[in-house]
Amino acid sequence: MHLGRIRIRLHHDVRPQGRGTTTSLTMDGPQLVLVAYAPLARLALHRLVQP
Repeated sequence: MHLGRIRIRLHHDVRPQGRGTTTSLTMDGPQLVLVAYAPLARLALHRLVQP
């Protein structure tokens, strides 16, 4: 993903766990951008696997 001249790499997984699922996210890029993006990513992944 590119935001202007800033490059961010995101890798996410959704895996079965028991009767539900679990998610993980690995982010690589400038720390300030990742700190700002992390809460949005967490919300999106939570909504993806909520009951």
